[in-house]
Amino acid sequence: MAQSAGEAAQRRVLLFGLSANPPTAAHAGMVAELVTKSDFDAIWVLPVYVHMLDSKRNKLEKFEHRVAMCRMAFEHLGSASCPVGVKEIERIVVERRLKQRGGSGVARVGTADVLDHLSAAYPGTDFSFVMGADTYRDLRAGVWRRSDELLRRLNFVVFPRGDIEVHPRPQDTLLAAASGWGDVSSSKVKPKSEPKPKPEPEPKPKPKPKPDPKPRS
Repeated sequence: MAQSAGEAAQRRVLLFGLSANPPTAAHAGMVAELVTKSDFDAIWVLPVYVHMLDSKRNKLEKFEHRVAMCRMAFEHLGSASCPVGVKEIERIVVERRLKQRGGSGVARVGTADVLDHLSAAYPGTDFSFVMGADTYRDLRAGVWRRSDELLRRLNFVVFPRGDIEVHPRPQDTLLAAASGWGDVSSSKVKPKSEPKPKPEPEPKPKPKPKPDPKPRS
């Protein structure tokens, strides 16, 4: 959220939301670069709890497993001046919304809902958000729910995705592609299921030995 003139310096926190299904080496490379080259006071990794898209919701690994993978992938990358933490904010927001509904139904929680919670829980914090060029393009086009509000309340750090061309606003930052990042997409690094081994043919039964002929008397 933009800081007004004359306002006291706020703690600047960069939010990194991702499915983490699984987190990739490219995700870790971006976080490491942001720790060393940005002026944020902290980076918070926010694993998705319930995916907004029905097509992807049932394909996610268990939330606890993805959180554990994020802790291993990211938290050691932090520094004294910019620690990296993994936060279960979306789970808190979803569970609170379900409780308000009596515990039934599906709670669809988006980035704006998470930001509402963070703004109330951490007043005086200046939040920014990191996302891929494809997602940033969709946000600017109004595809996201409450897109205009998010653009008004947040500054964005944008990382490149393939040959997608974007033109960031003056207050947003476009990262330069780093050759060591690799592919950022979790779906492209998930191992394919191994083919089932073909069953071995059952051995043919051995022929029974013929009895010795009886000797003639």
